Amino acid sequence: MSQPALPHGLPTAEEYLEIEETATVRHEYAGGMIHAMVGATERHFP
Repeated sequence: MSQPALPHGLPTAEEYLEIEETATVRHEYAGGMIHAMVGATERHFP
């Protein structure tokens, strides 16, 4: 039997930065939500 999803608020800026440190795809943090950035190539990353 499955368990219901637990409610979770929007991620904080600190949580976003922690996630982004190890992410393989770059994201942006806007309005408390994390969105994957599309179309970027490796040369765009510092």
